[in-house]
Amino acid sequence: MIQVLFDISVLGFGMISPQVRTGVYQVVENLARGLLTAPEVTIRFCAPATLLHRLQARRWLIENGHERLAATTGARDLLAPLPPVIRLLDILYSRIIGRGQARTPDDALPGKWQDLLTAINRVTTPVAKRLFPNLLLASERIATADIYHSPFHPFPDHARQAGGRCRFVLTVHDLIPIKFPEYFSGKNTRALTTTLAALTPKDWVLCVSESTRQDLLEYRPDLAPERILVAHLAAAPRFAPCQDDTRLRAVRQRYGIPGDVPYVLGLGTLEPRKNVTATIRAFLALVEQE
Repeated sequence: MIQVLFDISVLGFGMISPQVRTGVYQVVENLARGLLTAPEVTIRFCAPATLLHRLQARRWLIENGHERLAATTGARDLLAPLPPVIRLLDILYSRIIGRGQARTPDDALPGKWQDLLTAINRVTTPVAKRLFPNLLLASERIATADIYHSPFHPFPDHARQAGGRCRFVLTVHDLIPIKFPEYFSGKNTRALTTTLAALTPKDWVLCVSESTRQDLLEYRPDLAPERILVAHLAAAPRFAPCQDDTRLRAVRQRYGIPGDVPYVLGLGTLEPRKNVTATIRAFLALVEQE
């Protein structure tokens, strides 16, 4: 049985800001659910990015029903009772998130509330690490794992000193913040740069496309090409042709689409780098041509 330590810090962040539950979040959530049911894997979850990520990942497990599996899966660590002072911080974080989300119709956390959380988290995370060294991630968990898989965040600072047989695996989704920084905040570019800088030739990397793999090899030519593998993404089971006429009519009514015309529905965030404007113009040109 393969012992896998899987970082779900991304899911914790998604509990703070529902609007970020897009691409990477969907990948991590579906992978976490899949690993829970994989017969050849014993999974143990962790969320060592920051104290806030760790507490919100705990919330994700509870709200998605995975606390029922705590006795037999890796949810046990994240669902363990919290020290009293950390429990108070958990309550504080939850109240800030709740009050902030209540001020927007889509539960998005306004910027000033995110800034407040970030400021508190920046102070409390290093203190929590000193007071409770095993709270975010115990070294013994790394030492006894066969694989530590981070689907986004850098490996914890103490991970490589844990000893044992553990191999480190990082998923790289793309290098767009580095190749085209003009489309991102400096924070995004710095975060990815830090994550990739921590890789060593002994690490393993999963890229979601051959294009990403080539970009990574160009950016980090010192990495071992044979340890950089491509694992393509796939659609979740719910993304399948719908045969329910009631649901189809509801979608058409929601978006004002006549019932007797074909249409194209695009799903994704509205960002300049997605170039949705060009897509719309191309569609209009096609309509005029036909």
